[in-house]
Amino acid sequence: MSLKSTIILIICIFFIAGCVGSHRGYEARISQPVASQVPVPAAYPLSTQNKMQAMHHWRLLAEDVACRISEFLDISVFERHHPIYVSPAGTTPFEKAFYDLLITKLVERGAQVSRHSREAMVLSFDLQMVRHSRGRTVRTQSGVYQSLAPGMYVQRQSPETTTLEGLRQAELHVARSQINVDSGIYTHHLPNIEVMVTTSLTRNDNYMIRDSSIYYINDADWSNYKQNVMYQDPSVVNYRLVDQ
Repeated sequence: MSLKSTIILIICIFFIAGCVGSHRGYEARISQPVASQVPVPAAYPLSTQNKMQAMHHWRLLAEDVACRISEFLDISVFERHHPIYVSPAGTTPFEKAFYDLLITKLVERGAQVSRHSREAMVLSFDLQMVRHSRGRTVRTQSGVYQSLAPGMYVQRQSPETTTLEGLRQAELHVARSQINVDSGIYTHHLPNIEVMVTTSLTRNDNYMIRDSSIYYINDADWSNYKQNVMYQDPSVVNYRLVDQ
């Protein structure tokens, strides 16, 4: 064997040994357990939720409800012969407008809409509003808490990630995602108030259709959805002086 071949062979041996050692070190770092006295919060995958800020958005919701009812009547031979009575819900701007929009959209789709509930299917809707506290985003020093525990990744390995290159690509992907988090790409000012609008189509006290849709709303718009509800910061306390 020539000197050149011997040198190349030695280099290859050192390279393979280094790769094996690096691969084992990577596995040890990934699989090393982290102790915790209580479960730590884990983030959900990135998702979106619509925000209602205009009457146009109320109309879109009414149109979606009317579309679902129309599709239900198309396949329900018996129910299609019964009219629909839309039950009024309240006097807030949303409740009054949504009531009118439901009737309009149902009529536009050719549904029989009655002024009386006798022998009719009843379409009703209910609204629930929830106010969250501020600072709902859980943070660490490096940004939004994304992993199961500090320095750990989920160990769901596919055949592609069992190789050294696959593991390096997985680590690179996590690192790039963390850069996006630290730069604020996924961090937005979240409204404190959400509303859930539940619509129900019933006949003889049996549910035919039921849907619950959840939306963000502007915090200043809460009075469009609820009456006689005064929100204030829990840290603010009001006192009144009374003469003895």
